[in-house]
Amino acid sequence: MVSERPEGIGVLDHAGSRGKGKRRSPGRDGGARKKQTPTWHKQAAHAAESLAALPKPVVTLPYYGDHYKNPGERIYVLDQLLSKARIPYFPAQSSQWAFTITVPEENRPPSPP
Repeated sequence: MVSERPEGIGVLDHAGSRGKGKRRSPGRDGGARKKQTPTWHKQAAHAAESLAALPKPVVTLPYYGDHYKNPGERIYVLDQLLSKARIPYFPAQSSQWAFTITVPEENRPPSPP
């Protein structure tokens, strides 16, 4: 059975765009790429290689830093301060925004009154 169509109306035999969209490979929509953030380990240049490298006894302290900075920037600022003071330390990330800093007990900051 052949259906009659009015003249000038065509039927596409294939689905999809006939424009530039078909030339792009899947998953590549042309948007901006995600910014690669450096790992915070690279920002802690003066940190001890391991916990065993620190003089014993040690104490572990929480460090939150500036809340307006990402973890890499936070650990970089701390790294610069501790290297100027010649304090050996070992950092570990305890949550997305917080670190635990292990330092020798002789370098422990005084307790608040």
